[in-house]
Amino acid sequence: MEVRFIGKHRVGIVNLSDRIARDYAGEKLNIQNCKWVSKARIDLRKSADNARLLYAPYSMQKLIDLEDKSEAVTGCLRAIREFSIMKIECKNKQVENWFANGTFPDDDPISMLQEFVGNLKICGNGLLTKARTLGGKWMGFDRFIPDECVIVERYENNFPKPDYMQIRNNKRSYLENRDVIHVRQLTRKSLFWGLPKLSHIKDVYTVSEIDTYNYNDFKNGLLIDYLCFISGGTIRDNTVLDDDGNEVKGNAYTQLETALSNAQGSNAAHGLITIEFEGTDTKVLLEPLRKNNEGGYLQLKEELNNGIYTYYGTPKRVVAQAIAGELGGSNNSDMILFYYGTIKNIQRKLAVVLAKNFRDEFGWTVAEDDFDFGNVIDLFKTPDELLFDTTNKKSQEV
Repeated sequence: MEVRFIGKHRVGIVNLSDRIARDYAGEKLNIQNCKWVSKARIDLRKSADNARLLYAPYSMQKLIDLEDKSEAVTGCLRAIREFSIMKIECKNKQVENWFANGTFPDDDPISMLQEFVGNLKICGNGLLTKARTLGGKWMGFDRFIPDECVIVERYENNFPKPDYMQIRNNKRSYLENRDVIHVRQLTRKSLFWGLPKLSHIKDVYTVSEIDTYNYNDFKNGLLIDYLCFISGGTIRDNTVLDDDGNEVKGNAYTQLETALSNAQGSNAAHGLITIEFEGTDTKVLLEPLRKNNEGGYLQLKEELNNGIYTYYGTPKRVVAQAIAGELGGSNNSDMILFYYGTIKNIQRKLAVVLAKNFRDEFGWTVAEDDFDFGNVIDLFKTPDELLFDTTNKKSQEV
């Protein structure tokens, strides 16, 4: 946050668009010096082979790190992970035996799939690699973190069917399409990478800057009158014409100073000010703080956190009370909305891709509807309701 005087006012300036574009730009991994730990399927010295490598359009590691920057993001992802994968059951007994006897880190496939779901939600990409026996039989999953991934562009019958490279500890592994499970958040911007929307990052950054202001204001005495949030573009000095028609260097912050002066009312009190710059997408929000230390920034923080809850499709009360048995009364409606609006869609995506992989690998008869990852709504049903559901389900199967 940059602090400067604009007119008589001390303003903390946060340029959201510049910061997001700078901090979350895609990073081209340095793979030239990494050692191959699998059969080399691509020659990085050839320009044609290098052209087939598709690096992540955003920094996947920094997207993952968002969870550490915001309590709201942490709570949303925790609820999504834990309620998307509460158990792993399948009507196909071959699949159930496979999960029971498979090879997974820490022998815990539930935690593995929860991590997969979290990466899908925050990065737009959920990745797993298939662990195989020496004979090539699929026997389990291993982690494939999105920031370790480089996609190798390939097509089959004009449909995207990529291979992958995994970069880890200065080593690179070539992974065929059949050895990777990749679920992505679909977007028209890429055929191969899933892409998250970056709108919620602005909310995370803004909350972070408000917390910084709160700390500095009350701990270190850094008193500012306004927080100034710039989005959709930038504010820079430019060339303008003076009253005599001569070109002179314009002050980019003159319009802000004019807006502050015009909005000044009795006792120098100001309200929330929004400025749109003509001919551009740049918008400026001036949030008054000096006159309302007790409630101004707290109210703004709450509104921004609500934006984060909306982005992740996680009601606020679910985040605050995501422990079985703590929700009660009307709060149950939030959990029902969360399950049908967010969780069930994630479970469906995972069930579709798992069913396809088990069919392709083993020829087993597995359908999407065979999988059961748990229904959080059942946590709040009475024993009689659960018994009724079980009896009704069995009667339908007969």
